[in-house]
Amino acid sequence: VQATGDGSKKSDPAADAGTSAGAGSAADGDSKKPESGSKGGSGDPQSTTTYNGIKKGDVAVNAGESITAKGVTITSTPLEAGDSTFKQTACTTVTIQNSSGKEIDFNLLELSMLLPSGTIDNSSLFGSDNMLSAGKLIDGGSTTGDVCFEADIAAGGQFVVIYEPLSFFSQHREAWVNNF
Repeated sequence: VQATGDGSKKSDPAADAGTSAGAGSAADGDSKKPESGSKGGSGDPQSTTTYNGIKKGDVAVNAGESITAKGVTITSTPLEAGDSTFKQTACTTVTIQNSSGKEIDFNLLELSMLLPSGTIDNSSLFGSDNMLSAGKLIDGGSTTGDVCFEADIAAGGQFVVIYEPLSFFSQHREAWVNNF
């Protein structure tokens, strides 16, 4: 399911080609095309859920859903327990598709997780052999990789994966809510 610019949902995230960060981050690109499902308005994605700690301007969806903003579609799968060689980890597979009309940057450091305790942790370098890297995506490009956090999801509660572009031009965060 994909949250679109008009608040509707679309069930085929692959229908939108490419997403990633624009001039600095995945959701910062300017696109002359309206967002998928938008009616020519602002093209800003709409929340389909909420979470403790949500800020004005945040876009929140359930884990597994996609968010499209400015031609960049990002999907975060539901969290799963990762490799626990050093500590307990929780991992999500993130896919970024770029159809913004320009090259964008993406970076593992743009993702963090809000834990049930209310703390926000940065991503970890441990937990998977297929970690999302940092790089650039051309228009029409796509990348997928795991993002892991030091967390024990077996303890239960609400875990929120947050995408916050490194660019200061972005006006919102994107969030994927996992309830255990």
